Order: sequence, then structure tokens, then C-alpha cells
Amino acid sequence: MFQKSIVYQIMFRNFNSEGTIKSAEKLLPFIKELGTDIVYITPIWEADDDENREFWSPRQIKSGLNNPKNPYRIKDYYSIDSEYGTMEDLKNFTDTAHSLGMRVIFDIVYFHCSPKSVMMDMKKEYIVRDENETPMTGRWCFPMLNFDSDALREYLYGNMLYYIKEIGADGFRCDASDSIPPDFWEEAIKRVRKIKPDAFFLHEGESEGYMDKGFDANYGFAWMETMQAVFAGLKTTNDLYEAWKKTFDANPKGTLVTRSLDTHDVATDGIPISQDTEERKSVQEVFGPDGVDAALVMNYTIDGIPFLYNGYEIANTSPHSMYSNRFYGKMCTDWSKLQTKEGQERLELVKNLAKLKHAENALAFGETLWNTQNDGIVSFIRKYNNEEIHVIVNLTGADFEMTLSNSETILLSNKSFTSGNNITISHKGYVVTKNTIWDI
Repeated sequence: MFQKSIVYQIMFRNFNSEGTIKSAEKLLPFIKELGTDIVYITPIWEADDDENREFWSPRQIKSGLNNPKNPYRIKDYYSIDSEYGTMEDLKNFTDTAHSLGMRVIFDIVYFHCSPKSVMMDMKKEYIVRDENETPMTGRWCFPMLNFDSDALREYLYGNMLYYIKEIGADGFRCDASDSIPPDFWEEAIKRVRKIKPDAFFLHEGESEGYMDKGFDANYGFAWMETMQAVFAGLKTTNDLYEAWKKTFDANPKGTLVTRSLDTHDVATDGIPISQDTEERKSVQEVFGPDGVDAALVMNYTIDGIPFLYNGYEIANTSPHSMYSNRFYGKMCTDWSKLQTKEGQERLELVKNLAKLKHAENALAFGETLWNTQNDGIVSFIRKYNNEEIHVIVNLTGADFEMTLSNSETILLSNKSFTSGNNITISHKGYVVTKNTIWDI
């Protein structure tokens, strides 16, 4: 059902200078033009504003932004944080997306809650506690929810059903879902699909034993992190193939995997650029504009679901942090990039890639056949019936020459030069062809 889907992530805080649901709603037509099928919104639920840093995550403290509100440290699952707007705003946002033919999935954070969560005063059994009945915290310093409690499970099932019934949610991105028992998700998905049979569930994890519980897709962390390391010079293109193969072999047949190069987490922390130091830089800095283009081509043509983090469609390079908003840090997408040559070229590429993903059955349903004989070259074929889509990306640091045989169509190319059937691809260039046999 979702083989041709494209996910677009909105982090309201960083999406624009206002950081509200209403302001983002105005840009939904633009998001639709990108070829988006599913809009994923990060948490907008009421966050804990307690300034006691004992219960702040290490990342939150390290950010230096001094914002007590962490969108993943939630106080009330049934309330919208005033920073973003109101429940009515969320309903209007969802309705507008639906009118444009897009689905909206909400981010649910059930592994932990905030120390000031309304659940603390409901039932003691909702929270994991020690022998002194003191709430126990998990790896992010937040109290953990107790999934041994049937009452807690019912409370969370009800929360999901509320957003499906009352707001029109089309599914959920399930935060840290592989830290929660698989049988919880199996029952949750079953209940939601009684009401909305086509609800989309995205598993934020790669652990085995989850994809057969009803999830539609999982996160391609190995793919994303290896790709980042390749562009940082820390790994090879063969490592990227090995990461793909490991994920492919570990998942049930037909599993959909998100293909991203950035997320709100990555935008906040940056990516490693050295094996000897802890220095990190943004994806945009490490990849460069041509590198981002090449990575997007890979993500939209490899098997799985393209996952686009807000701002990449206009070549945004301004910093983002999940702990920044209009009150702290004031980091947001620089929408003036849309008026630049670089921004327009990126926008055109994203739109063209989406058109290919939607139009070419081989990119949705085809098997993936890799050619790993050339170091520094990412080369694979998507094959479906008599259709073949060939993708080649040059990351060697030098020009790469290849010969096309029986070529029908070059669908996309950049930093490449043709002479008859001979093509020269420059570093970080790419060629995507249809129904072609290569001699390389």
C-alpha cells in the first residue's frame, strides 16, 4: 500500500520563524507540490517546563539553549502545547492536508514521560518504580512507563484512538518503539485499524521482532548513518552496500525502510567527521550541495520510503535544534533560500525524484541488484518485470567513465557528460537511466 509513498518531516519549532501549527498549515500546498504523501509531525503535545536539570536529557543540557521544554519530555498526551497552538489548529492542519491528498501521522512518545506528567497522579502503576516507589528513569533521564500494567496500556490505546477519531490522524510515528514490548504495538495497531484500516505505523527502530506486529515501515538507521560516514570519508561505498544487505536480510520480506540523510535528531547533534575526535558537523556541511543531491537520488531510488527532513527541498543550510524555538535560540529554516539558484535547483530535483518514485513501478516494487565491483561507486538496478532503473553515483573523488548499451532513456543526471554511448561522471555526480545495460 505504501510502496510509492514519500514522507516529509515537519519539526514545527524549526520549520519557520513562527513555529506554530497554523503557520505550517499555510505551506501545506507547497509540501504537496514536493510529491509528499505522508506528513510526519514531531511532538506538539504539552511539554514539561520544569527547569530542574536533573530531569533534562544530556543532549538538552549540552545544547546550551536553556530551553526547559523538550518535545520528547511530555507532560500530557491529550493536550497541545501552547507554543504550537491549539487542538483546533491541529484539526485544521490535518483537514487541510487531507484536502490536498496527504496523510498526517503524529509522533507518539510512550517509552517515557516527564516527571511532572499528569499520569503521575493517576495510578502509581503507570510508572516503573523501585522498591521505594520512586519513579525509575530511562536512558534520557525521564520516568519510564510501566508496560506490565494493563491499565497503562489501555490509557495509551485510548490516546491513539482519540487522535484517530477526533482529529483525523492517519497513523503514528512511534518513538523509541523497540524499547516497548512488541505485543503492545501489535494490540495497538489492531485496535487502530478496526477504525482506520489503512492507518500508517512507522517503527522508530531496527530491532527484530517488531515488523511482523503490523508496522508498515521501520527506520533505516544503518543506511542513513553509513551514508553519512561515507560522505565524511569514514566508510566506503561497499560499507553502504553491506549496511543495506544487513537490513534487508534481517527484515521480513517486503519490509519498507525509511531512506533519509537527516532527521530532527541528526540536525540537532550533527554527524561525526573523525574517528579520533568527537567533532561533529551538519549533514549540509559534510556532504556539500552536490553531495546532498547525490544522496537524495540514492534515497529516492533505492528500495524503501524516501524520508525528507524539512528544509532540504530548498537547500537550507541554517542550523536546526529540537531544543530551539522562537523563544530560545531562534533557529529555523531560511526560507529565503527558495529564491536562490541553489534552492530552485534543489526544489526541481526533489520534485523530479518524487515524480520518478510515483511513476516507475520498478522503484516501488522492484528488486534491488547491486554492482559493487568499483570502489567509490554506488551502483544498483531496480528491476520489476521487464523494467529496469539503473542508478550510478560517483563518490570516487575523480571522474568516472562508463558505457551505456541499448539505452532508452536517461531519466536524471548531474555533473555528467555524454559522448555517444560514453558517459563521464564527475565526483558527486549521478546518472539514472531506464532499461539500460551497462558495460563498466
